Amino acid sequence: MAARFPNPGRTFGWCQIPALPTGVTGGPAGWNVCMIPVGQNSSGGALLNSFYQKSRVIEKDEFYVWIVD
Repeated sequence: MAARFPNPGRTFGWCQIPALPTGVTGGPAGWNVCMIPVGQNSSGGALLNSFYQKSRVIEKDEFYVWIVD
């Protein structure tokens, strides 16, 4: 059985996700999905792990992130 989501999803032609429509908008509550290269995924995971270690975040710890522009 396919997963059901409460809001519409979409993708883009270059994303390699044939199960979702392209060229449509999901609106403010919709979501997007796209494949990323394995190297970028590994680099992102390594950066996230480094953040967790430096910030001493362990499993189930709550924390806040402030974005400074």
